[in-house]
Parts: sequence; C-alpha cells; structure tokens
Amino acid sequence: MILGITLGISSAFIFSVYFILLKFAVNKASNFTVLASLMQIISGLMFLPIILFEGVKSKFSVSIFLLLGAMVLAYSLGSIFRTISYKGIDVSINTLLQRISLIVSFAGAIIVIGEPFKINRFVGVLMILMGILILFVKTGNHKNIQQKMLLFAIISPIGYGLGQLFDGMNSMNFSPAFYAGLGTFLPGVVLVIFAFFRKITIKDFVGELRQNWLMILLMSLANTIGYYLLIVTYEFIDKSLAIPLLNLNAAFSVILGMIILKERRNMLRKIIATLVILAAVILLARA
Repeated sequence: MILGITLGISSAFIFSVYFILLKFAVNKASNFTVLASLMQIISGLMFLPIILFEGVKSKFSVSIFLLLGAMVLAYSLGSIFRTISYKGIDVSINTLLQRISLIVSFAGAIIVIGEPFKINRFVGVLMILMGILILFVKTGNHKNIQQKMLLFAIISPIGYGLGQLFDGMNSMNFSPAFYAGLGTFLPGVVLVIFAFFRKITIKDFVGELRQNWLMILLMSLANTIGYYLLIVTYEFIDKSLAIPLLNLNAAFSVILGMIILKERRNMLRKIIATLVILAAVILLARA
C-alpha cells in the first residue's frame, strides 16, 4: 500500500515537472509538430531497457489492432495540441484544463463500454466543469488567451481522454512497458508523417534538436519515468486510490507554475479550482 501511494505521488510530481519543461521547450521551439514528435519518439525509445527487462507479452486480433491504432491516433492528437497550447496558456491553467480528459474517458466508458451510469460520476463531471469555470468567470484569464490556443487546450484532453479509454479496453493484452512504449513511440511516428506532409524536412528536425536538445531529452525522460510509474501504481493499489493520487499533478503543476514561472495572476482562484477538481477526481474514482 505505502509503495503504491509513493509510486502514484512520484508519478504525479514527475509529470508536473514535465509540464514545466514543456513550457520552456515550447517557448524556444521553431516548430511545435517537430518538438512533439521528437519527444514522443525519444521517450518511446527510452522504454526499450524496461521492455527488455520485463519481456514482451502481446495478443493480436483485428479488434486489438484497431484499438491500438485508435489509441495511437488519439494520443497523437492530444500531444500536438497540448504542445501548441502551452505556447499561449499558463501551465497552471493548462494543467487544470487537461482534467477534461477525465470527463471524456468516463463518458466513453458509459457510452462505448456500457459501464453503468452513477450519480457520483455525474456530480464529479459537474465539479470538474465548475473548477474550470472558477478559472475563467470574471477573472480576465480568458482575455489573456488567444481563442485558438484555448481551443487547442480543450481539444488536447479530448484526445488524451479517448486514449485513456482505449488503454482501459486494450492494455491488458500487452505487457505494461511494451504497451507504454508503443503508446509513446507510435504517436511520434504519426506526427513525423504529418510533419512531412506539411513539407517539414529532416533539416527542421536536426535544427530543433540542436537548439532544444536538453529540454527534449529531459522531457522525454520525465515522460518515460512518469508514465511507467503510473502503470506500475495500478498494480499496487486500487483504482479508487490511484486515480486521485495520479491527478495530483494538477496541484503540483499549479504550485510549480507559481514558484518557477511566476504565474501568480488570480492565484487564489487557481488554488480553489485545483481543490474543486481534485475533489471531483476523488468522487469519480470512488464511483
């Protein structure tokens, strides 16, 4: 139990560090698609030692392959739009908006998988929306954000929410590290293909690596460790405890954003919104 709690909190903190690094990287980036694809691919490759240590277990059928493809496309969508949105939105706000992914995954579980509707889940969804409204209503936060960036910040968690839904339907057919590696590496490949369709060249990838290599490396490492700890957490503690712990990255990100990035505008509102959303996460996890 203690080990599981420690792993969950560690994963949440490492992901919050990843979000801070992403903000720095985006501010230096020449091309957001290139940045996102490089991080995904390098992070995926970092799973190789863990995969070799754990071994590979997988089942294949048409349905498993289709779910894997759907997961890759969903995470590709989430990755590129999250990367772009970090250019124009504070980490402390963007991280809270990412909780929309919980609404998508829980709604998908009811609609697609056929899980029963529970009033706790409905209340939890309403509380997440309430937390997001607290961030923007009569605060002026939205006036400092381009509408396009806000749209990207909303599309991103929709992609991640769908990806998490497909994870729940398909991850048991693979060994944990192998599935996590595929879920990280393959979206990077999709983004590289997308980049080439946009006439982005190898020279652009080399240039981005040269000017942003340290941030890309640190982001990739944080993503790999955070994602693997997330997966392992579920092996030690129940989902009802793991989900709230893993979503502490929202609280950590708000705190780190205030300390490191000086994101102190409407600080009290951000703290209240964080507490409301975390309460919603606990309610959803126990539904």
